[in-house]
Amino acid sequence: MSIISQLLDLVKKAQNGDEKSLQAIIKIFQGFMYKIASSIYINGYEVEDLFQIESIALIKAVFKYNCEYKNAFTTYATTAIKNAVNNELRSFLNKRNGEKFEFSLNSTSKEGSYYF
Repeated sequence: MSIISQLLDLVKKAQNGDEKSLQAIIKIFQGFMYKIASSIYINGYEVEDLFQIESIALIKAVFKYNCEYKNAFTTYATTAIKNAVNNELRSFLNKRNGEKFEFSLNSTSKEGSYYF
């Protein structure tokens, strides 16, 4: 049995309520999630905070995944994990700035000189 089919089997079991299968899926993706979490810095967040956000995204991905898809669950899950962290970063930046980023490479200062 290939690793992909074993993972798909774990997903099916987790969707049917098997908590051990869900824990096994999280353990499989744990290294990837720590790598992503440690590569992003958000002021006030620890790596463990980002790992929790990623874990929640992975759990949601398990239950939303349609096992009939032609895409592998690995692709679906890694995309969900990356999107969760990027959304958290985007949300943090929007809260910090009160609005979305707006900038220009050719802005002028109050004195009229250009800065980049």
